[in-house]
Amino acid sequence: EADSIYYTLEYIKVNDAKIVGDTFIAVAGANDVTIKFKLRDDAPFFDVTCAENQHGKVFADIETTIPGEIVTLSHECGIGNAFDYYTVNGVKIKGNTFKMPANDVEVDVVFKVGTLPVYDVTAKVEGDTKTTVTTSLSRSDEGREVTFTINLAFRYIIDRVTVNGVTVTDCTFTMPAEDVEIVVYTIPEPQYTITLDQSAIDAGFDIQLDKTTAYK
Repeated sequence: EADSIYYTLEYIKVNDAKIVGDTFIAVAGANDVTIKFKLRDDAPFFDVTCAENQHGKVFADIETTIPGEIVTLSHECGIGNAFDYYTVNGVKIKGNTFKMPANDVEVDVVFKVGTLPVYDVTAKVEGDTKTTVTTSLSRSDEGREVTFTINLAFRYIIDRVTVNGVTVTDCTFTMPAEDVEIVVYTIPEPQYTITLDQSAIDAGFDIQLDKTTAYK
């Protein structure tokens, strides 16, 4: 918790009733005590800045706080990189938390760059030449979420989609430890036949059709 010198007592409750002062006479049975503190108006606040990192990202759960507060760090590795350790003002820390000092800090993360194998993500279309497929990543290490978007050509529909030969129904997958090929199979949109009911013709209705097939 934050340093107690920056807090003052707001109230004490005993069995949900506020008391005067900081002492009370216990009653028979349970004595449920609640103590609430409030932050002093003159408590100093300091900033937590996340450094720019070309090999990934570092995040802090607090942007500004008082001395003594516990700050928790997290990170996002760049592709092919593995986490090593965090730093606070350039000094390596153990774990992913630290106690806020009485000054501004800059946090960063150190990665083991290029230590993880990276695999290719490719996509192609079978069935027409105008449908396109875009992927969120063109290369990835194992375990990342990869998504893809299909932009269908006019009058074509999806027949099936495969990821490394396995039919899928979702446009999201977790990257395996191998190259991935996405294949989108398209087929022409079906047309439907329009016919006149013979009973209407036999009854003498003059009905003309301007087409005998149509799309849905």
